[in-house]
Amino acid sequence: MKAASPIGKYLSFAKAMVERGGPRQHEYLELDCWISQVYSSFDSGDLRTEFISELRSTLGRVLSPATMLGFAVCKPHGYAGDFEIIDRHYLAYIAPDPELANWDYYWHANPAARAVRNRKHYFHQLLNHHCAAKMDNELRVLNVASGPARDVLEYVRFTEQPVHFDCIDNDPEAIAHASGLCAGFHNVVFRNANALRLRSKQLYDLVWSAGLFDYFNDRTLIFMLRRLLRCVAPGGELVIGNYAMTNPHPNLCWLRFVDWQLHHRSRETLIDLALESGVSADCISIGSEPEDVTLFLHIKPNDSVHP
Repeated sequence: MKAASPIGKYLSFAKAMVERGGPRQHEYLELDCWISQVYSSFDSGDLRTEFISELRSTLGRVLSPATMLGFAVCKPHGYAGDFEIIDRHYLAYIAPDPELANWDYYWHANPAARAVRNRKHYFHQLLNHHCAAKMDNELRVLNVASGPARDVLEYVRFTEQPVHFDCIDNDPEAIAHASGLCAGFHNVVFRNANALRLRSKQLYDLVWSAGLFDYFNDRTLIFMLRRLLRCVAPGGELVIGNYAMTNPHPNLCWLRFVDWQLHHRSRETLIDLALESGVSADCISIGSEPEDVTLFLHIKPNDSVHP
């Protein structure tokens, strides 16, 4: 005889969590296990897609744009991973409503959210490294899919190094938001442009893209590597971020729940794709942030590059 459907158990857990005002820190692991079990039941055929509607109804205001989880579900800017939710990560945003705040504390405690914040620090360290190599000459940086550009703002606020940033993003709202943040810094220039159509006569010491490549399939990733490599100046570097296969299972389940589709890749896969783009192995290295949830593909082109 087939086991009874776990729908009631899952909904009761969610309802109780909402009534208690969201998860406390000692309940984080329990909530992780719950979302993992939900999607294990999906994958085994014990749950139908209609269950998501029931679950969302049970969670109620938790899925309003006032929370990180709700913002990811609602996608008020029309797409996943928009500039505002990335900025909320950088700011460690917490809903002002005390009945919702615990859901945001839980969100930010997860390794995937910490990895987003770690990207900013990784970028700053990379900039410091390149600035030191330039020895007081201007460092030119191309920031592809710059989003909220808070990482740029926090760098130019405190550095005395001569750095010029050209930031491009496909979302005009992101450009408007970032331009407002960086107003007054004349060394930061924003342009509304589609990275897939990017053509630049300018060469850059550093070409950086923190989170765009997660959204590309392998074919598009190779195409974009080739395109961006054309923008790298002699002695310069291309660095792209990509979520790793090590992203913990509960994080992957929450991504499914909010329909935030990303391509996770291993170190070996990133290296293979870089090789397919026409780069020799000695040009390639892989870095990661402390959570080891985001990988960074570094390419320092030499004459062996033939994009």
